[in-house]
Amino acid sequence: MAYYSFSRIPARLTVALTTVMAAFLSLTSFAVASLEGSAFAWGYDAFAQSTVPAAASSGVTAISAGGFHSLALKSDGSVLGWGDNSNGQSTAPAEAMSGIAGISAGNSHSLALKSNGSVLAWGFNSYGQSTVPAAASSGIAAVSAGYFHNLALKSDGSVVAWGANDSGEATVPPSATTGVTAIAGGGAHSLALKSNGAVIAWGANDAGQTTVPAQAASGVIAIAAGGAHNLALKTDGSMVAWGANDFGQTIIPVAATGISAISAGYRHSLALKPDGSLLAWGLDDKSQSTVPTGTTGLVAISAGTFHNLALRPPAADLEVNLTARPEPLLSGKVVYSVTVKNYGHSTVQSAAITTLLPLGVTGHTSGSCVYNSGPRTETCTIGTLVMGATTTMSFSAQVALLTLGPFTATAVRSTSSPTDPHPANDTGSATCTAITTVIITC
Repeated sequence: MAYYSFSRIPARLTVALTTVMAAFLSLTSFAVASLEGSAFAWGYDAFAQSTVPAAASSGVTAISAGGFHSLALKSDGSVLGWGDNSNGQSTAPAEAMSGIAGISAGNSHSLALKSNGSVLAWGFNSYGQSTVPAAASSGIAAVSAGYFHNLALKSDGSVVAWGANDSGEATVPPSATTGVTAIAGGGAHSLALKSNGAVIAWGANDAGQTTVPAQAASGVIAIAAGGAHNLALKTDGSMVAWGANDFGQTIIPVAATGISAISAGYRHSLALKPDGSLLAWGLDDKSQSTVPTGTTGLVAISAGTFHNLALRPPAADLEVNLTARPEPLLSGKVVYSVTVKNYGHSTVQSAAITTLLPLGVTGHTSGSCVYNSGPRTETCTIGTLVMGATTTMSFSAQVALLTLGPFTATAVRSTSSPTDPHPANDTGSATCTAITTVIITC
């Protein structure tokens, strides 16, 4: 396939595709189980398509990277868009503010699947791609936006297509009228996965993108269509790739084994491993194939034209601080206060902070803090704590009569949900000094 510089890419060639999650045999147009996480983006950012808004930093259940815009599905069923909005593709309509079950971003238009099985479309409409046909008004189970055309998978296993059809990409072949389990719209071509694990393809074939290789004729569990190339994921975690290879986008790296999800962009490819690590290869002129340092723990991916989106699982960074003050009236007691702040990005559902008391210091069960005499620990529990919020729990401790000199207590986050991505700030300590058996300073 001929190479086109960024400034000369014909309108029909740039494409944005959605991710395919193998576990669901479907597109990222669906929410990933019941997981709520944060969107993460990298690559080309001229239209701010890779600048994730604060609203997408938590509560996101699905992602889709478009031509120069991005979509995220929130846990409340609303759609969030950002990036290029020259055709209104990033402005979700009022109907997409609730009850959405799936999303898919095309080059300059967007799709949303309602929980009632109907489809919404908005944005560029010169090819009728944002005019939903009657056949897609009910009974739809999945959607996939190609460059200027769309595919919709009906619950009966048949495929509906509309929009641009210059290369036959919206002309559904008889083999895709029954038994289809997943769909993927490409630049000017389309893919469908059959229930028997075979891939079928139609539309443009200038780079061999609709000539399905024998390796993809069985045992396939997920598909992804790029600008002019395709990826297929096999049951054993291996991959098959075919079509355009002008930037090595169909040369599968050696490390691409045990793959759990795939996504194809304009001229690059992505693969996600079960441990949340990511592989990327192909065109890298906008760093779309350069995986950012520290990119781990991902649960979903979506390759756009020159940028990518990923979904990170929910995480809440807790900071733990411990302070101490002596009780008055020469009581020989110290009051410890454990302060916890949630730096986000998700809401903490529960957490426990365990304070290890020094020898000669005995804790006391009080409120949400429980003392365990065996290991000399005081464990304080908290419930819901939203991002930016702080909570403080206090307990008293008795200092033994013969204790003299400095003594230090250390508080550590012992458990929390969701996970804490930065354990470095999970510990706090406080030092007091017993000058006499009853005079203590902290």
